[in-house]
This record gives sequence, C-alpha cells and structure tokens, in this order.
Amino acid sequence: MMNEEFLRNTFAKQTQAEAPSGRALNVAREAMRNVLRETRATHPVVGALQEMVYDVNRVLSRFGDFIQGPTPEPEEPEIKLSPFAYAKARILSAGAIIRRGKVDYRVREGYLAATHAGDEIITEQGQLNLTPFAHQDVLIASGAHAKIEAVAQTQGNTQFDLRIVLGRAVSSITKSLGQDDLFLVRMPTAQVQAHGTEFVADVISPTDSYVAVTEGVVAVKMGEQEISLPAGMELHAVEGEKLEAQAIPDFSPGEVYLAKAGDTFAGLIRQFNVNSYRMSKANPHITDPNSLLPGTMLLIPKSQLN
Repeated sequence: MMNEEFLRNTFAKQTQAEAPSGRALNVAREAMRNVLRETRATHPVVGALQEMVYDVNRVLSRFGDFIQGPTPEPEEPEIKLSPFAYAKARILSAGAIIRRGKVDYRVREGYLAATHAGDEIITEQGQLNLTPFAHQDVLIASGAHAKIEAVAQTQGNTQFDLRIVLGRAVSSITKSLGQDDLFLVRMPTAQVQAHGTEFVADVISPTDSYVAVTEGVVAVKMGEQEISLPAGMELHAVEGEKLEAQAIPDFSPGEVYLAKAGDTFAGLIRQFNVNSYRMSKANPHITDPNSLLPGTMLLIPKSQLN
C-alpha cells in the first residue's frame, strides 16, 4: 500500500517548488497525476485517491487563478474578473489589446474585462470604455495607448490614475468626488486632476498635450505651472511654453433640440457626442428612448467637441 512518505517525497521531487505560485501549482498538479499513474497498477486505493486529488485539484486551480490572474492562451485569452480593485473595461468596437506584464490579451468587441494597476491599453482601430468606480467613465479613443497607474479604494475613498502615452481619452465624472478622492490623468507634458466634470485629454506628441473642458472645472499642471480650466475652455500644454487657456470655438454648454422623424436617443447621443448618463438626466420626460415623436423637445447637455 502506498505510504504517505513516498507520496510526499515524490511530490516534492517532481515539483521542486517552495512557494505556492501559479506556475508551481500547475507543476504540482501534474506531479500528483504522475504519482497516481505510477502506482495505479500496484495499489488498489488509487481509485479513491484519484477522487480526493480531483477535489484538491479544483481548489488548487481556483487558488492558482486567484494569485496568478488569467492564463495566457494562443488565441483570444480571457481576462478574468478579480477580487482586487479594478477598472471595468468594455470594448466598444473592433477589439483592443490589454497588456499585462509581457502578455498581450486581445479582447473582442462587446466583451467586458477587468483591468488592474500596471495594465496597458492599446485600442488600435477600436474603442474602449473604462469604468473605475460608479459615476466615472473614460472613453479611450481608437489609436490610443494608455496605462493604468492606480485604481484603488481605501476607507471609502477612491483613487484612479491614468497615464496617456498617445491618443485621446474623454473623461466623465457625473458625481462630484470627495476631498480625499483622486481622479488623475497624466500626459507627457502635463497632468489633469478633476473632482466632477467632463473633459478631453489628448496627447498629440511627446511635447504637446491638449486639454478641453466641457463641464465643470479641472486643474491642469505642467512643471511649476498650474491653471484652473473651466467649461468652454481649452489649452495646449507645450513643453517649454506658458500655459494659456482660450475659448473653445462654437462651444455651448447646452442647447434645445426638437426631435425629427426617425430620431432615437442613441442616435442623438452619437450625433452630439454626449454622455448617455447626462443625456438621460437632462431629459427625464423621455419615457421611450427608442421612439421619439417629431417635435419632442430635448436638452442636449453640451455641443459636439471636435
């Protein structure tokens, strides 16, 4: 009959693992299978042990996923949800790449993924919407490259720190943050901090960053310079130059629109580049967003920003 000491020695010899890392656990599972194969012919209790190992294997698998994260696969690997703080990433069109360490996960359109601090997002031809916490959304446009520096919640306070390497991100915070909350967008030449607003951050080049505010006010900092940028204003943060704000051409904080035949809520949101949450809040009288009667009056929260 197979003694416990033999099992332990064989297990240790084949795994050669001292810490319960995700890789070590996978090796350990294979070692257990090898031990059972070698003793199948001579030990009648193997069948019972196999059932026990099967149960242990399920536990190890769950624990391995917990500490290791998603296991890379040759095609379309899955980004799994996590018990740790993360920003939900919904892929809106054409797919996107989430880079975690040295592994690239290609996520298809319509999928929902969990992104953590340290993850990089490369949209290529697609678009991706990040939701770090309730009432916070960041639309990462196509052709962009961004990195999540921090996403955390401690003692009721939220922290979100996003670095844009290239391209455009449109941020919307529809509920004012607390004094100890942080919502920070970093660019090569400047950083933007907001507490409740809508703004665009666009990295044009390593030496030129663009910021425009459509609602509320943000603080823009470049080196020792810092400026408050209110709604309807924009600026270029160019390395070596002074921060100067100017009015956004043809900007309006809101406008009245009369629905035409064939209009839908979703179509107007796309047409006017409006945040869907704010569009709904501004028009509580709309009961059926899929069927707007011609002549229905709607409030467009902000005009289109080009």
